[in-house]
Amino acid sequence: MTVEKAKADETMLAAGNHHGSIFYQHQRFCEPVRSGNGKPEIPLEDELWAVPTGEARREAERAGKAMELESLPGSA
Repeated sequence: MTVEKAKADETMLAAGNHHGSIFYQHQRFCEPVRSGNGKPEIPLEDELWAVPTGEARREAERAGKAMELESLPGSA
C-alpha cells in the first residue's frame, strides 16, 4: 500500500468548510444566476436535502445506528 500526502491549494484551504467546496459551489451557483446564462450546476431540490442529510449523519453517529430520511420537513 502506498500513502501519499496531498498538497491542498492555499486559496481553497482559506475558503474554509470542506476544503473550499462550498465556496466553489457558491461561485458556480452565482455565475449563471448573475449572468442569466445557463443554470446552477446543482438543482435546488438536491440542495434542500443537504441540511437534513447532514443532521441525519450527526444523529446516526451519536446514536450509533442508521437514520432514515423519509421526506423533507414541510413536503407532502
